[in-house]
Amino acid sequence: MRGKVGSLDLTSSTAYVSHEFSSIFDASSQASVRGLSTPLGFEDLRLLHLATQEIRLSDASASHPWVVGLTWLQADNTVQSRFLPTGSPSLIISSLHNDTMETALFGEITQPLGSGWSATFGARAYHARVDNEQNGQGRRRASKTGITPSLTLSWNPAEQAMVWLRYASAVRPGGINTDGDYTSRTFQSDDLKSLELGWRLTMADDRLRLNGSVFGLRWENVQSDVLGTDSLVRTINAGRARNIGAELGAELHLAPFMIAANLTFQHGRLYRPSAAANALGDDNRLPILPDYAGGLKLSYLKSIAGIDFRLFATARYLGAARLSFDPSLGRSMGDYWVSDAGLDGFIGNWKAGLTVANLFDQRENTFGFGNPFTLRSINQRTPLQPRTVTLRLQRNF
Repeated sequence: MRGKVGSLDLTSSTAYVSHEFSSIFDASSQASVRGLSTPLGFEDLRLLHLATQEIRLSDASASHPWVVGLTWLQADNTVQSRFLPTGSPSLIISSLHNDTMETALFGEITQPLGSGWSATFGARAYHARVDNEQNGQGRRRASKTGITPSLTLSWNPAEQAMVWLRYASAVRPGGINTDGDYTSRTFQSDDLKSLELGWRLTMADDRLRLNGSVFGLRWENVQSDVLGTDSLVRTINAGRARNIGAELGAELHLAPFMIAANLTFQHGRLYRPSAAANALGDDNRLPILPDYAGGLKLSYLKSIAGIDFRLFATARYLGAARLSFDPSLGRSMGDYWVSDAGLDGFIGNWKAGLTVANLFDQRENTFGFGNPFTLRSINQRTPLQPRTVTLRLQRNF
């Protein structure tokens, strides 16, 4: 909901989600350990209720533009795990209920400094709490309270140029692991601090647009998933990490052609591993994070008989990465190109389009794994979505 409160802008956003799903795996590898017969199934049943509310009040036209807001989140997560022996009753091994509450008060205000300069100050005061009940035992609680500040210094000498230097921080609350974790029953909050120098520039009568940034991030108590000896996934704090890099983008308009490109270089590494991470191996690359990524897009615009047509082709590259610090989960991923192509037609309020995604039907590994009980013995991978043809017809009102 959006509206006015006097001269101020009010925004309210409310959401509620109820989500239930179950997964059943082949857990025969655990049969002898559990004294059960094969084949052995394993069911993971999850039920989530999530409610969020955010209210923001702002005044963009003030001499010192500002925004202030309040956010609240409540989540109830129930997980039941059980083995499914052949010809025998199911065997419940874990019954878990997490009750999570997060609330925060945040704000930001901009101070003009003259000559195109301005400074923006922001802060977020938060409190997060999770209550955990497992297998009928007493309730355990983990909580975190704090403030994360931000500061941006920007220079906007003209409509065609902007440069900024931004410091920001963020915290992801910790939590409680299921019983049997070999390192700790709880994991700590992780803390991220970043510094970014960025720019946007328009040149050559708006035909050339350049943007980019150089950045550095420091990450304390990195949360990461590992695979326990019982083949169940839990969370550890892996230690301290840093990431430095640059993002570059450009867009060139040479009618009837348009060329856009982007490129990312980064070096994300764990430089001070925790005792738990040290036991997992000596590869200190941050999971999921490739050192290189980029893309290229070429578009051609043409009007025929009063209909505007746009023909486009894209190519994207994702560099090599790994899934986790844990060698059991650390499958290689990325290091592939994928291309799309399409044709759109516009006339009045109507638009029709034909798109071919994954043009060459590539099957490289993108992310994730399937069955944790067979991950150590069977190669598992999540390929790209196969070549997909989409036809669209759209009308704007």
